[in-house]
Order: sequence, then structure tokens, then C-alpha cells
Amino acid sequence: MDWTPHRLGDIPLNLSISSESNESNYLNNSLEIMLHVHHWGYTLEYGGGSPVVNSTLVTSFNVTVRNTGDLPDVLTFATSERPTGWDIDYMPESMSLAPDESGELLVSVQVSAPTADGDWNFSIEATSQNSARHVSFPLVQSGRTAATEWSWTNSTNTSQQLYDDLNWTLPGFNNSGWRMDGITPFGDNPISGVNYNTEWDGDNYAYFRHVFNVSDLDPYMGGVLTLSIATNGAGAHYLNGNLIFSDLGGGDHGADYWNVQEPDNTDALLEGENVLASVVRNNQNTQWYDEQLDIDIPQANLWGFYPQPLQLSLILDTKAPRSTVVHEGAYHNTSEFEISWRLLANMSDLAGFRIDYALNNGSGWGEWESLGEFNGFSTTFNGSNGILYRFRSIARDIYGNVESKSTYGTEFLIDTTPPASLLWVIDTTANLTNLTGIYLAWEPASAAENDIGNYRLQLRNGSGWDTLAISAAVGDHYFAPVTDGEYAFRVLATDYAGNGEAKPEADIIISFDRQRPEVTLSALPQFWGESVLTLQLLGDTSGLADVELQYALLAEGSEAMLGWGALPVNWDNGSALFPGLADGRSYWFRLAPVDAAGNTASRTPYVFNAWTNGADGVILDLSVLPLKPAYIGLTANVAVVVDEDGDGSFEVELEEYFGNDLSAASGRQFRVDYANGTLHFGDGVDGYLPAANAMLRISYAGYDMATTIDMTPPGIVKGVRIYSESFRSIELVWEGDDDAVLYRIERSTNLSLGPLTWPEGGWVVRAELAPQDLENSYVEDNLDRQVWYYRVIAIDRIGYESTEMEYLGTTLEQVMVDLSPPPAVENPPAASVGDPEAPAWLLPLVVGLALLGGGVALFASRRSAGEAEVGPSIEPVDALIEPVPVVAAIPEVEEPELGVFSVVSGTEYSRRVRFHCQIGCEREFLGQREEDEIVCPHCGTLGPAPELP
Repeated sequence: MDWTPHRLGDIPLNLSISSESNESNYLNNSLEIMLHVHHWGYTLEYGGGSPVVNSTLVTSFNVTVRNTGDLPDVLTFATSERPTGWDIDYMPESMSLAPDESGELLVSVQVSAPTADGDWNFSIEATSQNSARHVSFPLVQSGRTAATEWSWTNSTNTSQQLYDDLNWTLPGFNNSGWRMDGITPFGDNPISGVNYNTEWDGDNYAYFRHVFNVSDLDPYMGGVLTLSIATNGAGAHYLNGNLIFSDLGGGDHGADYWNVQEPDNTDALLEGENVLASVVRNNQNTQWYDEQLDIDIPQANLWGFYPQPLQLSLILDTKAPRSTVVHEGAYHNTSEFEISWRLLANMSDLAGFRIDYALNNGSGWGEWESLGEFNGFSTTFNGSNGILYRFRSIARDIYGNVESKSTYGTEFLIDTTPPASLLWVIDTTANLTNLTGIYLAWEPASAAENDIGNYRLQLRNGSGWDTLAISAAVGDHYFAPVTDGEYAFRVLATDYAGNGEAKPEADIIISFDRQRPEVTLSALPQFWGESVLTLQLLGDTSGLADVELQYALLAEGSEAMLGWGALPVNWDNGSALFPGLADGRSYWFRLAPVDAAGNTASRTPYVFNAWTNGADGVILDLSVLPLKPAYIGLTANVAVVVDEDGDGSFEVELEEYFGNDLSAASGRQFRVDYANGTLHFGDGVDGYLPAANAMLRISYAGYDMATTIDMTPPGIVKGVRIYSESFRSIELVWEGDDDAVLYRIERSTNLSLGPLTWPEGGWVVRAELAPQDLENSYVEDNLDRQVWYYRVIAIDRIGYESTEMEYLGTTLEQVMVDLSPPPAVENPPAASVGDPEAPAWLLPLVVGLALLGGGVALFASRRSAGEAEVGPSIEPVDALIEPVPVVAAIPEVEEPELGVFSVVSGTEYSRRVRFHCQIGCEREFLGQREEDEIVCPHCGTLGPAPELP
């Protein structure tokens, strides 16, 4: 009995046998047995991630092998696919397992060296001792063993083919036009004892289609199809349109079971409808067609076990991650600082880092030491000042690849000591300068400061500092301030470690003073009446270092080129004395001031700039007075150039006009008022008109002050005469003096009272009169009848007074006029005063004058030009009584005569002779041989030049 079970495990089997036997055991006709249908199976299990091979090119891992069947089994292992050159070994090579038992298979992989990193696939295949068991059965049976129906049709002759394509070989083809179905075999004569079931007659092409159904393809997995063909003639045979076998291109042949048995895989099978199709050609032979399609499958397919290789993906990663310590300079200015590192390429399999360091304390580099293992990218390091450190990073990945490194990533010196620098001024060593600008230079403070990375030159701005320049090396910087003032500078050095120099104070403080000292002399009167002159400086004298006084002199009224000399003076609070002034000389004084910064304000020439507003008739005051051109030996002194458009170029040159006003001046001329020190401009027609905001540059030879020395008082009043028209009025007449600029007439009633005011007594000013051309006179009327005293005082331009008068060759201080009535006399004496008709009171008056010692009384009628005398007429009478005594003369002592100047021995034969001032300052000076009169430049003494050989 042949029986196929349809399930696994225990299956009860009941057999009943009927028998007509009469044997005694005929009743024993049934059998009940329990069958067990065994199955085999196994699994290969790998639960880990993809195995990884690192730079060692070797890896191993375990695969769990499990017996999933109910039979003891022996499994062997092999690699079904692998990359070229790989070696894969298994331990153990075979494994015996009981049902449901598992074991561990150690798989060792050796990767070949040329293999590139990446993901690689390979498989492990297990083979059971039962793996060879297969089951074979027909899918389409031949007509020889079974009645198998086919749809078929044929052409009318062998030259006619019904189809040009293969649609008829495919499932779903509409074959309703074909002949009725037939059962194989098809033919017209029996072959090999087998008779045909469907007659096929004639020489033609016959087409056959058999449709069969496959409900589930899974059991056929891994199977092998075999198509067995029996034809008497060539044909082409298809499964679902896929050509299995064809010999249409060859010759005809006879039928045989089987002409061809063609194996094929099961890939052409379809789940559902399948078509086995053939076209067979018959050519004048006995026709025959029969086919059978068999399949051979692994036995395990029957219970759904399809052993598959264990597909594994291996990661080949032989490259270690590459890293480096981040380079942040070669210095650190703290003993504790951060060390950081980074990967040189992105890595998804990074495991961490090891950081190593080595140090050099001056005796060489030590061995590498580990700072630690780190998962991050930075850590803190503590070192010591003055020590060099090297660092390197060793990266590792999760696969065990470790970075190999023989070099270091970075090197640091710990330097916590700030640097020191030096700043100085190249141009000057003084703290005050008049330079337009200075060069500030810097350098290390010592040769030991060899790690300075940069310098910052700074300028103090209030309480803060502004950076003027940054330099990486020793250098200098030019500084030219716009305005004068005090400027403080410092330079701050920063070393390579970032240590900054600390300087709260300035290195250099320097004051810029580029303004000339604007100082001049206080103006003096036009005339000076003393031999010593007091000079007073005007302006800011606080910053002056020296003020040289220069002077020149000429005889009053002269106009010639001035020769200038210098006189050392001692300025005390801006005041100084100039002694030895010569009478009758005009002096010019000019200053040569020098301030502490070295600025000078020369008067030769004196240059300054002035702005104008564009108005007509501008008058500019000059800071110092201009000299007349004659005093400098030129025809003009003041030069003016103009920058009209403000571009800094003085393109317009003006001309000095010498008229009294600008009415006849041209449009390029200006006028100088030398007396008052002013410049006068015009309206553009009469004189130059400066444009608005034009800049004028004015230069000229100047001086600060001038005066004329007059130490001689005016001459005494001469030719005094007194006229009287009546006893109630008088007229004083006197001759003029060239030096007098004013006459003052004073009167008194009683000299003994002293300097009291009228009417109690003393001198009272009655009038001040300007000199007349010929003679001078003063009239006073309505006088009381009493004694009057008069004096006429001459006053010169200096203010000197001459208090004496000359009358009839006698010098008097005052004259007395007695207008009092005479006393009554019973027997008046005869007149003896020169006139027999003199009044009776005249003699007592004369006597009274004599008793008073009061000087002169002169009576005459008042003069009237061309008119008759009115009132009493008295002839002029000279009555000189004892004159008022003047200061007694001091007897003169005769002294040996001493010349004013003498010649310094040895120079008398030179063109320029040296003279010695004998009666002045006793100093020496140079002079010309041809001069008749010379002046000592030191003290101003004037005198004749001594005789020269």
C-alpha cells in the first residue's frame, strides 16, 4: 500500500480488510496503528550588529545554530558567497544537534588586504544530513500514462504557419477558434506499442496548449522542472511563453519516449494559470505528439521549510580617525588654560581621545605622558611658568582603530610675565618743543624682552587713551598735533603669550608750543627827558626764556639807515632799565624774544597772517610798528601777499602806496601809516579791496617802540619888560625861546606865605600861553593897589621848566610890581630917579623895593599899536634894586681834560677802529675811521671821534 500523509506528527491509521476466508482468524481483519510523520529543519541566527573588521583585517563572531525539526540532525557549514580573497572559517565544521537543540558556531573572517573600507556582504549556508531528500511528481502527465486534454489546431500544409508571434503561448490567449480539445498522444499511427488518443493526420503544423493551475508556488521553491518531449518531427515548446526547447531549425526525427528531457528552473511557473504550449511540424511522416512536465522539489518544501543562507553584512573599517590639537598660538599667559582638539574629518564611529603631553624645562624634552582619556573635545591643563609643553591627540573609533601619531599637534610656552617697553622722542630730549611734529620711537626695554608681539602707541585723551599706532616690530610714528598744548604718550607692549604691559602713567609728556611769543614794549612818550629809560614788556611773558633788547639811534630829525646793536638788560617782572641815553638823539627799540620752546618773534621781518571780511576801507592794526623805508635802506618796507580763494596759495602780490590817502591808489595798492602802525585798504578802485575771508600775509621790518631824548630844559625867559598904563594894570613882555612849548604866568602877593593858594598867598597860575613868533606878552587889569609878584616860567616839550627870568642882563626868579599908593609926605624930597617930573611917591616905592629885596619895578605906559596913550603917562624908568639872589655859585675846581672817547691800542690802523668810552660806560665798541662824531652803542654817550693817524 502506497500512501502519502498530508500533515506532520502523529497520525492514527485504521486499516480494515474484508476477506471471504473462513479461516479461524478471518475476524482479525482490521489494523489500527499510530504513524508519526517526521520532519527536519534548522535555523542560523545572528542577533548582533554588523560584524566589524578594523585595521587588523580580522574579526570573529558567533552564529546560533538551532535544530527546528524533530529528528536528530548533523549540520555542516559553508560560505555560499564571499568577496574575493576572503577566508572564512567555522568552528566546529559540523554540528550534531538533537531536536530543538542549539549550538554556537564561531565564524572567523580574514579580509584580504586590498579590500576597500565599506560594507561587504557574505552568507553562511548550513547543510543538513537530510538536505538531499527530494520529492518528484508530474505537473502535466503524458497521454501514455493518463488521459491529458489539450487544445489544438493545425495548418493545412507544412508551409503554412498560423502565428507570427507567441501570443498563443501565453496564459489568457483566446483559442476559441481552435479545433475541439483532444487527449494526448496525438498521431496517426501507434508508436512503440502506444496508440494515439487523438488523430492527427496530414503534413502540417500543429499547435497545442495545455492549461494547468498552480495554487501556491511556495512548495515549488528550489525545485527543478523537467520537460519530456516525444514528437515525430521538429517542434518548439514553451512554458508561459518561455521557450524551453526547440529543434525547428533542425531536421525531422522519429518519435521516442522521450526524444528530449529538458530541465529548467521553476522561475517560469506562475501562481494560478499556467500554459504549456508546443508547435510541431510534420513532413510526410507518421505524426506523433506527447509531453510530460515533471518537478523535483526538496522534501522540506512539503512542510514549508525553505533553508536559506544566512546573509551577513560586514563593515570593513581599517582607518583610524585622524585628529589634531587645535593650534592657538605658541604661548599662554596663564598657568591654567584650555586644551582643545578636533577631528580632521567627520567620523560617525568616534569612540574618544587620549591626550598626551611632554614638557621641556630647559634640559630637553621628556617622554610622552597621558593627560587622560576624553570623550569631549577640550579639557583644562595646569602648567608652570617658563615651561614648554607639547600636546598630541590620539583618536580611536568604536571598531578599535587607534590613531598612530609620531608628531605633536602643538607646542606652548607658559609665559605669565608681562613685557616691558621703552618710548622716547627722536627729535628732542626736552619736554617742550616748537617743532611742527615729533617722531616717537619704541623698542624693548632690554635685550631680554625678545617675545614682544606688538606695540600700541597711545595718546592720552582726557581720562582715557586713544591708540595712534599698532606695530608688530620696533618702529617710530610721526605725530604733529593740530593745536598746541600738552600731550602725554605711552607705549604698551603685548608679548606672544598675550601678556599686556601695564602703564597707568605716561611714558612721555611733551608740550607743543609753536606760537611765537607775542610780546612787545609799552609805548613811551614821543620825547623822553632822562638819561635812563624804563622799558616795560607787554604781553604774556610767562613762557619767555630770553628777551634780547636791540636798539638803534640817530640824531633827532635824521632819516638814515639804522644800525642796530644789542644791550644786555636784566628784565625784572618784565621791566628793565636802559641807561646812558644821549641827549638830542632818537632811539628805536626792538625785541628778539625767545620762549622756552625756542620760538622766536623776529622783527626782521615780522610776518603774520590776517583775515578780512570783505568790507571797504579795512584798516589792520600791526602788532609791532613798521619802520619807515629810509630806516632800512629800502624804498618800501611792508610786503603783502593775498590768498583770495583760500586754497593755501598766496597768488596776489600788493604794492605799497606812499600818498597821504588812497584817492590816487590803484586797485592793487595799500597804504601804511608808519606813525600809528596801521595798514589801510580801499574799495577796489581806490586801493585794494580784500575779498571776504581772504588771507593776507604781511611781512615787514618792525620795531616795538621809539622815543627822542631831550634832557635840556628850555632857556630862561629873556628880555622881560613891564609896562603899565595905569596903576591898576600891567603888561609883561618877553622874548620867546625855541625849546619852549608853553609859558606859564604865575602871581603872588606874599612870598613869605609859602606855596599857598590865592588870595591868602603863594604862587597862583594866572595863565598858560603858547609861544608867539616874535615876542610874548601877558596883560592883567583891575589890579588892587598893592604889591604884586610875577614870574614867567618857560616849559619845553618834555615838561622841563625854566623858572628864571633875565631882565636887563640880570637873572631873577620873580619881579615885584608895587601898585600901592604912596604915603603922604609934608616935604617931599626932590626926585632923583632920572626924571624931575616923577611922581612924588616913586622914591618911597623904590626904597620899598630895596627894603624888600624884591627885584625890579618897571613902570611904563601900556603899549597900544597906533593909538594915543590914555590915562597917566609915566615914562619907563629902570629901577634896579638888589636882585633876588639865585643859588650861590660853587667855585669850579679845574680838572685835567679827559676826551670822551679814546682809540683802543692796536686798532688805530684798521679800517674798523675799536673805541673806548672813557667818560660813559667804559666799554669798547667798533666804529668807522671817517666818522667825525660817534655814539657809544652801550650807554649812548655822544662825542667827537678822537684823532686817528
